[in-house]
Amino acid sequence: DDADARVREAAAKALGELSAASSATALGRALEDRDITVRRAAAASLGELDELHTAPPALVAALQSSDQELREHAAEALAEIADPATAAALVGLLTDRDRDIRKHAVEALGEIGSPVAVSGLTRALADKDAEVRRAAVEALGESKERN
Repeated sequence: DDADARVREAAAKALGELSAASSATALGRALEDRDITVRRAAAASLGELDELHTAPPALVAALQSSDQELREHAAEALAEIADPATAAALVGLLTDRDRDIRKHAVEALGEIGSPVAVSGLTRALADKDAEVRRAAVEALGESKERN
């Protein structure tokens, strides 16, 4: 809650380095910070938390941000969390204008492996970018191996 955004950003990064799932509440609040660098740090840090299996609603909401870097960090974090409840939101990213964000969404869907995720991955096989299509093939293969 420090007045200086740089301090809040450093705190969000430090909470991620602790890797404690108990940091999720504070990082969820940081996702709503007025400073974009704090929100980005919070999103990235949420992906580093051990044993976090439920995505904070603010992290899922970050997928809709106008900030490309925040969307990317949120998708990466959701890949680590692998919460099946986020599959539909991640499928929505498969139409994002940025290839890297679509690729991160594909990777996250592969980690989730639910029917909704597999359906999205199947759609990603027709992506206009070869790298996204390749990631979808790999994610489908990994998803099948887990199930």
